[in-house]
Amino acid sequence: MKILKLAVIPALALAAGISLPACGGGTSAHTVKPAATATRPVRATATPSPAATTPVAAASPAGTWNVAYSSAPASILGQYSITEDGSVFYMATKTALDIPVANCSLPAGTELGSFSASAVIGNYSGTENLYEPGSCANASTSAAFTATMSGSTMTILVPDQQSVTLTRAGSSTPPSAPPAATPVATPPASSPADCAVPDFIGAGLNGHIAAAAAVNEVANSCPPVGYHVVTIVTVSGPAGTPPGGLWKESPPAGTSAAPGSTVKLYFQP
Repeated sequence: MKILKLAVIPALALAAGISLPACGGGTSAHTVKPAATATRPVRATATPSPAATTPVAAASPAGTWNVAYSSAPASILGQYSITEDGSVFYMATKTALDIPVANCSLPAGTELGSFSASAVIGNYSGTENLYEPGSCANASTSAAFTATMSGSTMTILVPDQQSVTLTRAGSSTPPSAPPAATPVATPPASSPADCAVPDFIGAGLNGHIAAAAAVNEVANSCPPVGYHVVTIVTVSGPAGTPPGGLWKESPPAGTSAAPGSTVKLYFQP
């Protein structure tokens, strides 16, 4: 089966920020530990690593983060949600997370891993779960990672893996202080609203739409950043599917998804 992706980016599964193997082997939502006799799994989440020493107070990583490879920061793979419980931070997918290298996606709500602060301000360490390439099934193993946060950006690194860049959703450069005589109120930043995935199969088109047109429509249907669309053009659908017909959308049409989420369009060869 030949797969063509209009937007090509390595997959990454974050332990709330995913990194994938540089080549060969499995893919991870951060990293994956190879099995002795099976396909190397991909990573995504893990159990927390205790802080080596009492961490110094710093800005909290808790919140919603856009996920991308450091090598392609403009290509959003999905979003992570990081929550705090005591001194431990837990990561999970807030939206579906595309892992191109693994040729699969993790659904929203997947627990990825956890981490805690190190002695140096802005530095963290933890572990993330690993996932099998091709299916994104939990590989029942984990990998260690380190993370560095600076302002609204966090970089996650697993040894020998591509680094992952997280950008806090709704973040912006803090405005400079206004003159004392004319103070200006700055509204708080907010995350873009979710949008419904458009319907090209049951909306009277019955799958009869050109791939380029469908990609353009979907990519621009959720402002301000649109959807990240991957079009698979050589996947056979159910019997009777006409050549070139769009037979599946993932997530399904009408599903609520955040800007930057991945929408896959499956076309009959």
